[in-house]
Amino acid sequence: MSTYGDKVLCHPDKDEIMSRLLGGEAVLACADWLKVKYPGNRRRWISYLTLQRYRQEHLKLQGQVLKDIQSSKRELTTERVHEQREVALRESPAYEAAKMEVVKDILNRDTLILDLKDKIFERIRLLENEDVNYKNDSVIVEYISQLRQLMVDYHKMVVDM
Repeated sequence: MSTYGDKVLCHPDKDEIMSRLLGGEAVLACADWLKVKYPGNRRRWISYLTLQRYRQEHLKLQGQVLKDIQSSKRELTTERVHEQREVALRESPAYEAAKMEVVKDILNRDTLILDLKDKIFERIRLLENEDVNYKNDSVIVEYISQLRQLMVDYHKMVVDM
């Protein structure tokens, strides 16, 4: 008559079984995995009670150590799920469309700023052709002030991106 340890140690998948148990997999999940892998061969099945006793007495996994391993496994699984969701999101057409909208908005804003800059410079050129005392011309001073502030704001906006 074989003991529970012999049943695990003589199993053709003993390395996988030990890896699963050491990795914190539930004994029920491990027992179910064997049933799925060997649906027509009940001799290859190992009960969850046998796996549980093997884990406790041979692998010495129980109590807080087992809880810590299971907790670490859950955290890794959660991280993988989040990473897979993030990859799926980035590859989705909706994400690409939203990204293109942001790019278009940035280009439109940049175009508007450059158009305003061109209009200010055009006004300055017009005023240069006239006999105007620049120090007394409040219009040109206001244009230059606006241009300076726009360039400062634009620089901050580009740096913050």
